Amino acid sequence: MISQFSRRSLLRLAMLSGSAMLAACAVTQNGSITTVTLDTARIVTDGRAIVGALDGVLAIPAIATLLGANLVTAEAALHAADLALSEIQTLTGGAVTVSIDTARVQTLVLSLLGDVQSVLGLLQGALPSLPAALSVVATELSTAIDAVRTLIPLVQLAAGLVGSAPAAPSMTEAQALAIAARAAR
Repeated sequence: MISQFSRRSLLRLAMLSGSAMLAACAVTQNGSITTVTLDTARIVTDGRAIVGALDGVLAIPAIATLLGANLVTAEAALHAADLALSEIQTLTGGAVTVSIDTARVQTLVLSLLGDVQSVLGLLQGALPSLPAALSVVATELSTAIDAVRTLIPLVQLAAGLVGSAPAAPSMTEAQALAIAARAAR
């Protein structure tokens, strides 16, 4: 985990993210408080899409049945992820430029992603057990998992946890968000 942003790493992130401008581009330090221009709206938007997609997948009766007792674990993880997103929103005030303890926001993002990874692991483990008669459900589940996998590195980039965007995602962010929105219904 990155505990401090440097101006150089933030500028590199801004250049690498190009049109999306996912990373911070200005930093000032005043004691333990760092003022960062950070696209927290993107983190919350993409994070909510991820949580919504996974919540929608968990609502599919065949998936819920297949997960059995693990459904409660998955639902708890998604609830925790949603709480982390709410706290990010509260900490940053929903603004693009914020004065925050950047390590705290990154810790919350890591918590969010850990919860999401737990749910993904449960769903990926259940996928091979779906009966052939539910091939449509399996396809929907695989597509939702791919969408979440596309959004995760974008959230990491927006939070400054990685130095560059993924080289070749399986789909665009717009496609992943659209799939996540469909799955969340």
